[in-house]
Amino acid sequence: MFNLKNVTSYYLGLQLFGLILAILPDDLLKIDHPLFWIFFYHLSAVFIFMLGYLLPPLKFKKNNFQYSLVVTMPFVIFSFCISLFGIIVSYLQLASFFSISEYIGLFLTNDPRVTEVRGIGAHSEDGGIGGIFKMFAYAPLAIYLITLAWKQFYCSAKPQNDTDILNLKRLNLIIMMSLILSLFKVFFWLDRLTLAAIIFANLYVFFNKSKSKKAYIIYILLFVVVIFIANILSANRLEGYNFFSFLVLYFKLGLINFDLMVKTVQGHTYGFRSIFSPLPFIFKFFGITIDIKSSFDSEWQDAQYMNSYLHQDFGYFSLLAYFLLGWLIKNADYFAHKGNRYYVSIYFMILFGLATFWVVPVVNAIEYWLMLVIAHISCKLCVKKVLIT
Repeated sequence: MFNLKNVTSYYLGLQLFGLILAILPDDLLKIDHPLFWIFFYHLSAVFIFMLGYLLPPLKFKKNNFQYSLVVTMPFVIFSFCISLFGIIVSYLQLASFFSISEYIGLFLTNDPRVTEVRGIGAHSEDGGIGGIFKMFAYAPLAIYLITLAWKQFYCSAKPQNDTDILNLKRLNLIIMMSLILSLFKVFFWLDRLTLAAIIFANLYVFFNKSKSKKAYIIYILLFVVVIFIANILSANRLEGYNFFSFLVLYFKLGLINFDLMVKTVQGHTYGFRSIFSPLPFIFKFFGITIDIKSSFDSEWQDAQYMNSYLHQDFGYFSLLAYFLLGWLIKNADYFAHKGNRYYVSIYFMILFGLATFWVVPVVNAIEYWLMLVIAHISCKLCVKKVLIT
């Protein structure tokens, strides 16, 4: 379990790291009651997740094939087209409110109006583009996470033949293209979740792949650039805050809201605030409205995290959801390291999902489902079964 080759280790580390940060003082918040009980509830969820992870994974009869990566030209075209479409969507969302020159000026001066792109711009009825298009903004990130995982699990450090060399060249090209477009999306939408996905995927690669001195320098520079961008975004989202202080504030608010959720929730939502939360969006597209009554008090609406959403869904039975989740992640770790093409393709997306459990979880969004669909299509285009003779 405690192995940097498993996504579980990153999840557990972040859960404990968040609790440590939540203990630190913050001038913006004045807490008038202790949070010992909610700390215990949070740690209980982590512990039960670990119990589920200790269960054995599903095992099937031994296969007489292995997986082979061939970065096909149809995939190259597909990845470029869908990534470009995603960044066009991101730009059009911005252009609904500002010209690019006006936005850059507001961004550089930390003007609070830039948050309109994420605030009122989040809804098409307020002037933003339609959600059916907007969810494609995560397409460049999906391609980045897929191809980075393929490179990690399927490509050797030293290519053995011309096919390996061609695969590596195409992969590196797509990885660089999708990374650049993902960073543009971060800029257009002030989106730190995309940055989190890039950080955690690269941390995994950093800890689990041998590197040259040049690679170390590249990773260090990338880390510095990402933290610099995160600092700018934090200053734009909340005046006077840097990346670290914003984390302290957000993790502390998450626990405060979790405490309020447990004390004040009325009416459960049975999965529609967590795993089924994208379904109302899908049904709305077909003219069907899902209305499940639930209310609760909160200190700051945006500072909800997975424990809060699961408690709103199932109450204390949410702990059973963590047990099941631990077992599902055990299977993800097991099959990805066996080279299963589907689990490898979504492995960094799973890491991304787990990393966001301390904030508004990305798994609650229709965009995440789209990323999984993109991974399935990409996998079909490039990762083939080869019989072992």
